[in-house]
Amino acid sequence: MRWSRKYVWVNHNNGCALEHVVIAERALGKPLPPFAEVHHVDFNGTNNVRENLVVCPSRSYHRLLHLRTKALSESGNANFLKCRHCKAWDDPLNMKTWATANGMVMKAHHVACNRSYQKDRFDPVKKKKQRDLYRTMPR
Repeated sequence: MRWSRKYVWVNHNNGCALEHVVIAERALGKPLPPFAEVHHVDFNGTNNVRENLVVCPSRSYHRLLHLRTKALSESGNANFLKCRHCKAWDDPLNMKTWATANGMVMKAHHVACNRSYQKDRFDPVKKKKQRDLYRTMPR
C-alpha cells in the first residue's frame, strides 16, 4: 500500500491502482466504464468505505456533484448558482446562465452585476488611470 497526498494506492493485478477505484470495481463486479470517476461523498480521498463512494459516469457529472454540494453547504439550496461578479448565490432563474463546452450549466451572473462589470471594464477614465499607473511602476 502506498499513500499520495490525497489518495491511497494499492497493489492490484501486478501493478498499482487507486484503492477507491478497486473498491468501486469490486462493488460493481466489473471494471469501471470508460471515463467513469469515483466521487468521495465526504471529500476525504483516504476514506474508501463503500458507503462513501459514488461512481460518476463522466467528469462533468462528477463536477456537477461538487458544484451542487458546495451550493447546498454555502447557500442552503443545491440548485443555486454563484454569480461570477458579486459572488452571491442565487436562483438560476434570476441569473443569466450558459453551458460550458460539455453542455453542463455551470456559469452564471446577474444581469446588473455583468452590466456594472462591463461598464468598469471599458471605462476610458479608468483605463487611463490604469495605463498611467503601469507607466509609473518600476521595471
